[in-house]
Amino acid sequence: MNLREWHNAVIKRDNYICQYCGKDFSYPVYFDEKGTNQYVCGDHVQTQGAHPESRLDIANGKTTCFPCHDLRHRGKLNS
Repeated sequence: MNLREWHNAVIKRDNYICQYCGKDFSYPVYFDEKGTNQYVCGDHVQTQGAHPESRLDIANGKTTCFPCHDLRHRGKLNS
């Protein structure tokens, strides 16, 4: 599994719902012509740098919308 496959597995597991704000991004309007969702990403709960062994562990991921992702990385949201 590579990082893109990990990302896709995490957001599919969470049904395209941000695990922080709860917004549902599963509607077709959120996907581009290639079928890629442009509004959510798989975010590592334990950082890749600190825990490289968990980099591709799906249990170490949460679906996060980009506004919440930004807040989390600025220390304004907890895992």
